[in-house]
Amino acid sequence: MLQTSLNTCYSHKLSPKSNAAGLRVYSTPCSTPLALRKSTHASIPRSQGASLRTPVCLTGKHQNATSRAPVRVAASAGGGSEDELPLMAAPETKVQFLNTTRHQLVGTFTDAKSDKLAILCHGYAGSKDGFVYPKMAKALAAKKISSLRFDFTGNGESDGAFEFGNYLQEVADLRCAVQYVRESLRKTPIALVGHSKGANVVLLYAAQFDDVPLVINIAARFDMKRGIKERFGEEVLAKVQKLGQVPMTVRNDSGQTVKWLLTKKALEERMSIDMEAAAKRISLSEVLTVHGKADATIPYQDAEAFSRTIRQHMLWPLDGADHFFSQQAHADQMIRKVSEYISQMA
Repeated sequence: MLQTSLNTCYSHKLSPKSNAAGLRVYSTPCSTPLALRKSTHASIPRSQGASLRTPVCLTGKHQNATSRAPVRVAASAGGGSEDELPLMAAPETKVQFLNTTRHQLVGTFTDAKSDKLAILCHGYAGSKDGFVYPKMAKALAAKKISSLRFDFTGNGESDGAFEFGNYLQEVADLRCAVQYVRESLRKTPIALVGHSKGANVVLLYAAQFDDVPLVINIAARFDMKRGIKERFGEEVLAKVQKLGQVPMTVRNDSGQTVKWLLTKKALEERMSIDMEAAAKRISLSEVLTVHGKADATIPYQDAEAFSRTIRQHMLWPLDGADHFFSQQAHADQMIRKVSEYISQMA
């Protein structure tokens, strides 16, 4: 079984430093190593069979699963105009913390002067300042909700090499981010928000830890075997099978070209992840799935599959929206829905 074997990520008191740009930088280590064990599935158990120490500082707002509302499906939203999206430019601070492999992860902390905080997780070849996350941070701040958006290992400003897949390492990165929020920022993580690959990461996190009350899945993939041939093509995949690895390049959302290796091991890890099994393990966290009905990258049917599988779930389809919510009207509708949902449910 492919799983993470994690102990608590240990955070220390804030130790402010100034970087070359004069920004305040806060650093904290998270030193527990990550172990991966392979089998036929990659469903991630929370504690069964794993060396896992659950932290005592789990301050997220929870209710017993039996008292939660049943699965809900919201009315599909159209592309019509709405009132202007409320935004607030709250103070932002660059922060740093170590992950389980001793790589430094870099994030942006938006302080809405509230104990409640949402963590925003980017997708494939993304970054903390890509997608709509800077604007979402302002929308959350307008609802008096602080936020942390950060770069996963090998992405954006964070250390490490970019890799395809790497889902379980990113779950470990997210675990360190949650601990950093609790122990260094002294905030309560009430929501995990992920887009695309980042949405799979927040769902896998909930499957293992289930200790943050709200999970927002924006266009996650349900069948992890799909989408690989479409991204790389049969010729590249045949070379990987023959040679074990193939040099690749990817343009990240900052416009930079990154060189990396596509490996047979990474492909096998990706295809072995069982999102259905993981989704069934989420019992305490309430999940909102937001998915564009015109998504050509990950089909809307994947959202319906999550809706059938996750115990505490609401599905919110958005008519006409693509995978990246490229039209401003669609992006604003999605941001409004996510920020209002977190504000109302927290």
